[in-house]
Amino acid sequence: MKIFHLPTKLLIVTVVMLIASCKKNNVDDSQNNNNNSAPSNIYISKITTTDTISSNPTILSEEFFSYDNQKRLTTIVSYHNGDTVHNFYAYNASDTLPYTLTRTEANVVNTGINRDTLVTYFFYDSQARRLKDSVVSSGVDPVLYGSTVINSYFLGVSVERYSYSGNTMYGELWDTTLVTYPYNPPLPSDILRDTANLDADGDIISLNRFNAASFVAPTIFFYTDQYTYDNHHSPFARFRKFSSNVFPTSGTSVSYNDIWGNKNYTSTYESIYDNMGYNYGNGLIYDITGSYEYDTNNLPVMISNSPFLGQKVHFEYVTL
Repeated sequence: MKIFHLPTKLLIVTVVMLIASCKKNNVDDSQNNNNNSAPSNIYISKITTTDTISSNPTILSEEFFSYDNQKRLTTIVSYHNGDTVHNFYAYNASDTLPYTLTRTEANVVNTGINRDTLVTYFFYDSQARRLKDSVVSSGVDPVLYGSTVINSYFLGVSVERYSYSGNTMYGELWDTTLVTYPYNPPLPSDILRDTANLDADGDIISLNRFNAASFVAPTIFFYTDQYTYDNHHSPFARFRKFSSNVFPTSGTSVSYNDIWGNKNYTSTYESIYDNMGYNYGNGLIYDITGSYEYDTNNLPVMISNSPFLGQKVHFEYVTL
């Protein structure tokens, strides 16, 4: 954890300025450029992951999607292993793109309940492309010190800026924890710099990442990733302009929903190096190529061969 002291008044002013600065945008992003597109009135409503090993399949996780009367995504609620995550999207007037996402998470641990909140402010350009994300995160975690449970608090801020040149997209992320309590020494900020190449549908097909990671400072990691997709419509296509992760996650576990693209994400091939030239490995870190099953609307209804042993992912839809 990182400790920085920021006056309360400055924090309040910063948040107010973020809210006031969020840009309105009325660009309709309900369609994509994929030739294998789905009907415009079909929306994802539920995703269920099941355990297929037992004779009676067990539900491992559920995710529910809700919409307002303008067919805008308003909430995503997820349940997994005792964790409950709520994502709330807010819009200015009749805008089709949200200006904020509020994410709350609560999970039961042996010392109590962890509660975390993350608020993202979205900024767009005239072409409905992301210009900047500003994030304020906070949380309360019960931590066991000896025989005593003490609530650990944190407050963090991150800013990511985006720019574009043809089919190339650039990003720079600054991420730091302003306040932690108790017993956590200060650490420098995390810095990420991304360069992504896009295909004709706007999906990321390759990514070069520079990561100055504070947890092992001053080590710098370099990631080179390549991504593949199927040729079917993604249930997340209409949400991709306000995805939580504009750039896919590198160097950690990945999942089918890490990329909200026009098409369905199928694999990642990754190479990792550090600033001393050490190669941490090359290879496929995720691959579900050929595992999707589709309905007559060209939408996935199941991932039948999850890379996680004995799991299947089921998709359900609603007509709006």
